Amino acid sequence: MKITDWQVREWDVPMRSPYRSAQRLTTTAHNILLTVTVEGEFTGVGESAPATYVTGETQASVMDTLRRFFANHGPMSSEAVLARAATELADAPGARGAVEIAVQDAIARAMGVPLYRLLN
Repeated sequence: MKITDWQVREWDVPMRSPYRSAQRLTTTAHNILLTVTVEGEFTGVGESAPATYVTGETQASVMDTLRRFFANHGPMSSEAVLARAATELADAPGARGAVEIAVQDAIARAMGVPLYRLLN
């Protein structure tokens, strides 16, 4: 299946309860949402919750990584995108995870099955 469009955006999610650690108080999760469209019709969604203290990624760095990853590429097969993500995003697990889930979600929607069944 061909990926014909993609979009990435910030998604700041207020936490129900603040998270307090010895270093900080966190009240908002600064995530990103990636949407990819296959065959011009079926849209899948992938989320990344960057954690600088775990992976070194930030919301801004994941967005920049994804923009560079998809830049200057026309429609690509979903297989090619997943293969590229495995190698080119090996050091960016938050970005890679968003790509993998968004692409697989779009494929599942195109096939008319829930994502969990596709991943079976």
